[in-house]
Order: sequence, then C-alpha cells, then structure tokens
Amino acid sequence: MIDFRLLKLVPKSVKYIALNLAFQIIGLLCNVLFLLKITTFQESWMYLIVLIVIRMIAHYLSVWMSYLSSAEVKLELRDQLFTKVVSLGKSSEDVLSDSELIQLSGEGIEQLEIYFSNYIPQFFYSVIAPVILFGFVVFKQFLVALVLLICVPLIPVSIIMVQRYAKNLLNKYWGVYTGLGDTFLDSLQGLITLKLFSFDEVKQTELEIESESFRKVTMRVLLMQLNSISVMDLVAYGGAMIAIVVAVYSNLELPAFLFIVLICAEFFIPMRLLGSYFHVAMHGASAADKIFSILDYEEDKIEQFVPSDLSKGYSVENLTYAYPDSTEHALHNLSFNFPMNSFIGIVGKSGSGKSTLVNLLMKHLKSSDISFGQVDLNAVDIYPLVSYVSHDSVVFKGTIRELLGGSDDSVMKEALDKVSLSFSLDYELDYLGANVSGGERQRLALARAFVFDSDFYIFDEVTSAVDYESEAIILSAINDLRNQGKGILMISHRISNVFDCDKIYVLEKGECIAKGSHDHLMDMSPEYNNLVQLQSKYEVAL
Repeated sequence: MIDFRLLKLVPKSVKYIALNLAFQIIGLLCNVLFLLKITTFQESWMYLIVLIVIRMIAHYLSVWMSYLSSAEVKLELRDQLFTKVVSLGKSSEDVLSDSELIQLSGEGIEQLEIYFSNYIPQFFYSVIAPVILFGFVVFKQFLVALVLLICVPLIPVSIIMVQRYAKNLLNKYWGVYTGLGDTFLDSLQGLITLKLFSFDEVKQTELEIESESFRKVTMRVLLMQLNSISVMDLVAYGGAMIAIVVAVYSNLELPAFLFIVLICAEFFIPMRLLGSYFHVAMHGASAADKIFSILDYEEDKIEQFVPSDLSKGYSVENLTYAYPDSTEHALHNLSFNFPMNSFIGIVGKSGSGKSTLVNLLMKHLKSSDISFGQVDLNAVDIYPLVSYVSHDSVVFKGTIRELLGGSDDSVMKEALDKVSLSFSLDYELDYLGANVSGGERQRLALARAFVFDSDFYIFDEVTSAVDYESEAIILSAINDLRNQGKGILMISHRISNVFDCDKIYVLEKGECIAKGSHDHLMDMSPEYNNLVQLQSKYEVAL
C-alpha cells in the first residue's frame, strides 16, 4: 500500500512526513485527554482551553508539514523528470508522447503531491492511532477495546480487496486520458489546417468518441470509489455500533460509558480517512508508474568526449539507414566528408533523405557509420561543437537577452547586427515569438547560433519560410561564418542558396547521385541541371 521507491525518490520529504505524523499524534492525545476530562464532569476550564489551543497548534503545524512535503515532492519530481527528458533528448519520444509528458508533469505530479502530503502520513497515523486509543479504552472496558481493535483492521482489508482491481482500472484510465490528450493536442495544433480542408467535423467526431470512452472509464473509477467507500462506512458504523452495544451490556459507570461512546468515532476516523485518500493515492501511483517508465529508461551508455582534432569535421562512410518497422532504406551507401573551413551544400527533391541525414548528424537518430573529428559520432559530445538551425527553430518567451543566452551584451548586440535586427536586449518576446514576424524569428534563431559560436554549423532549410529580404540577410550572415573558417553544412530546397558552396551533394531516393561545385554539376549532372532549370522557371513565373 506504500511504494517505498517513491519515498526514496524524494528523500527530503520523509522528515516532513515524520513531523506531520508527530503533530497528528499530539492532536490525538489532546483530544483523548479532553474527552476524559469532560466525561468526568470536572470543572477545569483552563485545562480544557490549554488542550484546545495545543490541538489547534498541532493541527496547524501538521497542515504546514503537509504543504512543505508536497512542495518538496513537486519540485524534486519535476526536476528529475525534466532532467531525464533533457538527457534523453529525442529518445524520450520512444517512452512518452508530448501530451503524456505534459499531463504527467502537471496533473500526474499533482496527484503524487496528495500521495505524499496526505496518504502516507495518514497510513502511519491509522496504524498508530488505534493502538494509542486501545491503551486508553482498555482501562475502561477490556471487551469493548478488543472489539474496536478487531473491527478497525477490516477497513484496510476492504481496501486491499479492491486494490488490484483499482490499479488495473486506473492504468486504463490514464491510458485513455493520455490518448485523448494526444488527439486533442494534434487537433489544436492543426486547427487551421483542419478548417482549410473541411476536415474539422471528422476530427470533432473522433474527439467525441474518445471523450465518451474517457467519460465511461471515469464513471467506472467513480463507481469503484463509491462502492469501496460504502463498504468502509459499513465497517466503521457497524464496528462502532457493536462496541456501544457491548458497552451497554457491560454495566459501566456513566463517565466510562460516555467516554467509550465518544471515543468510538476516533477509532474509525483515521482508517476511514485513509480509505478516502487511498483512491487519490492510487491515481498518484498510476502516474508514478509512468514517471518511473521514463526515469528507468536507459540508452546504451557511451562515454562522451570532445575529439582532439576537429579539423576533419564530419565523415560519413557507407552509411545505410532504415527506420524501425520499415522495409525500405531511407539512406543507402552514402559517403561524405564535411571538414572544417568548408561550405557544403546538400540538395534534392522531397523524400530524398536530407532530413534523415541531418537527424543522424545531430544524433537524433543512431548510426555507427558517422564520425566527427575522426571519432565515432556516438562517443562525441556533439552539442558544444555543432549549432543546428532549422526552418522551425523555437523562439522562447522572454527577453531577447534570455533567448540569446550570452553573458556579454556586446557579443549579443553584435549577433543581432549581423542579422540586421535592431531589437533591444530587453525586448519581451511572446510565446513562440508571436509578436515578431516569421523572418525576424528565423533571424533571431540565427543570432542565437552566432552567440553560441560553435565550430560547425548545420542550416536546415533556414530560408524556406522567409521573404527575399530576410533570405538575403540570412545568406550574408552565413557567408560571414564562412569567412571566419567555420564548418558549414547547408540543406536547402532552394538551389540558388548553395551555388557558392565549395561542394554540393545531390540526393535522390536516399542515394548520392552527384557531387561537385555548382559549375561542375551544371555540366556533368543532368539531374542537378534539371533541378536548377525547373526552379529558375518557377521563380521567374512568380
């Protein structure tokens, strides 16, 4: 009923749980002493007031410890989850989808907050409280105390009976919930596309079907909870009734009888509360299983280091790659060299394998046929060495200073000047850069790469969604990098962007069909010549 791995995961919360339990026990003792005093009809108002004040303070401190425990849990779990996702990078998608990750880091961890702040302290309190109360009641009437002590464990027995069924049901609940989240997120992100192609009604029907499935599984969860609560109430009220009946036939004195009647509720309240928290805790436990699935996910560990000789840059030897569950090769028998102090271009029609090659070069996909600095790429800490700028680079909310991430204002201003942006470093960007134009977003992404000042740059369709003015500024900035001796790899659908490259590779259906300078390829490669002619006609037509 307690997952000790969760406790080990957040060890700092244990002390708050222990203090929470201690203050609850102090409050219980105050309540028992209060009942003992009032059932003897003794006038000692100051004594009673002191007990009331102590119990109020104990209750306040108990709630405060719950808050500290939950705050520690949320902070630590979100930190661990975020750190793990960052360390896995793109591999995290093999374990959880984006919507699942959002739901776990939000609602899932909120459920675990209740597990730590309420359920665990209540579990231990529910074990200790009946023993303490038994010690008080046994001096009044042994048989009554024995009946109460026997009836109390029937509540956790009923909890255990529904635990296995509840866990399976809640796992199904989370599966349906995250599936609905995936569909909703996809529909929301593609809403404009759905409206443009009149596909929104179909998607709405799909959402309605999944929503109905979620409603049904939610109702099943609630039904299970209500049924188990009814069983617990039956045990609690039935046990109290039996104890009072035994007390009635025990010919007790009035003070002892009144004390037993009043204390019966205290026997069952802790276990009854535990039963209520149990269902919430099961939600948290189900979320914890999914959190563990990503925390436990381990990639093949290869020691990462920076090569001593970076001049060779990338080297690709007989690279062949097929996606999992695919019978066709996305890339076949490719061999490239992308050295430092060179400007390399890669062109090809859609589906020729350009994006797959970039994902392999950036280690988003794995291959043993690529090296960097004459070292197997899998063993190279690539991210300090290579800057990757794509056509959809994310521009985060915050100031431009925060976006660029530099420590020197002059360096950041120089980067903005290179891409012809006059923004102040304190200019506030909206979510995803919504308050700047598409071309400005792309140039901001480029400025961020300049501030990073890596040895090698990969530009993936950086001019595909910008106007001609922004395109000219971007290409000029890239040429400045070339003059600095950086290694540059440019992937582009727009052939004119790679005319000045030292070498151009032409891909078709995952194979390299030609390579050389622009002039060489115009003379020797009909495929490349055809691409150039077709694009020239298209641009003239525009």
